Amino acid sequence: MRWHWQTFYFFLYIYRCLYSLLGHYVVSAITSLGDSNRYQGRAPEAFREYFYLSSTAMTDTIGLVFQKMSAGDPLLVNFCFQTVGFVGIVVLLQSLEPVVRRKMAVLVMLPSFSLWSSVASKESIVVLAVCLVCTYLVAMYYNRPKLRIRHLFGGYLLMLYKPHYYAGLLFLFSLTYLARRVQQKAFLVLFTGLVSLIPLYIFRDKFDALSFEIMRHFPLDHARSTRGPFWAEQYDVFNKVPEGFYQAFFGPTWAEAATSILHLGSYLESALIVAILIFYVIRRFPDLPVYNFLLSIFTIFWLMLANYPFGVMNPGSAIRYRTGYIVIIFLLFSFLLSRDLFTQWSSGRTVSKLPHRRSLSQ
Repeated sequence: MRWHWQTFYFFLYIYRCLYSLLGHYVVSAITSLGDSNRYQGRAPEAFREYFYLSSTAMTDTIGLVFQKMSAGDPLLVNFCFQTVGFVGIVVLLQSLEPVVRRKMAVLVMLPSFSLWSSVASKESIVVLAVCLVCTYLVAMYYNRPKLRIRHLFGGYLLMLYKPHYYAGLLFLFSLTYLARRVQQKAFLVLFTGLVSLIPLYIFRDKFDALSFEIMRHFPLDHARSTRGPFWAEQYDVFNKVPEGFYQAFFGPTWAEAATSILHLGSYLESALIVAILIFYVIRRFPDLPVYNFLLSIFTIFWLMLANYPFGVMNPGSAIRYRTGYIVIIFLLFSFLLSRDLFTQWSSGRTVSKLPHRRSLSQ
């Protein structure tokens, strides 16, 4: 069945606007939506003078512009922020072949992702940045790697908003570039991935101290944390990686899911996401190139290691902070884990020259 993508994008825009409404009228009445009120144009003047150097200042300024455009209506400001994330999503989807685009289209419609990227928040801008950067990865694997202004702009935004994403992205992009030029691609990824772990040991004291510094930003007495201290002993930031990765990605635990309808919904959604991703792997595993598998594993490890300290203090933060980096994980599972992609990429053929493929404009 052929997808009519323009119709889908119209539906997607309306769908995301509904989440703007839901966030403004329903979710905000039940729980806090982070700094949404602040970014609806109510920020202090002082932040806007150096907006290009600070993510908070830039979001304040963008919020003020949107407030002026929408005559001060906070719901319309939400719609404007939603549009920012929507543009990034459409640009990324359009860069993919239709068969991959369908998979990504389903994933970017999941509830928590749609909610957090459809209200006045940094997350909508982070989604734009991640999507723009990821279009260059797609171009690399389609053997059409031409650096464009949108890629540089996305990289700048990402450096401003989520510089720790670069731990995983630099591994992903640099290994893609290097592996294209060697025969033993899987060995290169494995060797480089193992070597990349050495700095964790060398700078273990610095990483450990940084983890406790992050924890101090989520004090219990200000209700920013609902779980209490996650790290108690030295090097817990490393020792608790399995548990931390799980809590930061999954959000609410089963016990927490029983405490509120929002936590239950987030828990069920996370279970659905994990089930879909596992399905993608199992379906392709028999003929999955080792290179693709190893590259995805190490990329996810570095993404999660850099992000999990922000998501273990409470389930709401986990779901919120997941909004940005989960786009990369979705792309790895729906796009990169493919033998067909590996074959055409390693051969040097562009997608448009492959037989039995629809063009990207379809």
